[in-house]
Amino acid sequence: MTTVRNLFSVTAVLTLMLGVVWTAVPQAMLASWGVQGDAITVYMSRRYGALFFGYALILWMARTSEPSSVRRAILAGGTAATAIMAVLSLVGVLTGVVGPFVWSAVVIEVVLAASFGYLFATSS
Repeated sequence: MTTVRNLFSVTAVLTLMLGVVWTAVPQAMLASWGVQGDAITVYMSRRYGALFFGYALILWMARTSEPSSVRRAILAGGTAATAIMAVLSLVGVLTGVVGPFVWSAVVIEVVLAASFGYLFATSS
């Protein structure tokens, strides 16, 4: 059974890893997605990575929080962010904007969106 602690912990670790990779080696991440990176794309990718660091920190620090309106807000935000990312990733791969490697992101984002959504719906 998924608990808030487990979900926040796992997602914090995943987003920390994404933050490191998107910030340190954005060209490699872009290439894995089948995207050519010019200077602006690399710059924006690093900014994207920075957001992952912040998200990882929020989730890590909230992993042991008791039920509260703040925890519900984090669950709602996690649901929205991962669901929208899943849709965008799916559209990107189906339209050929990004490569087939993105299917792995779609699956992970759908699982995370469902987990955040379930815990949000069942929390008080």
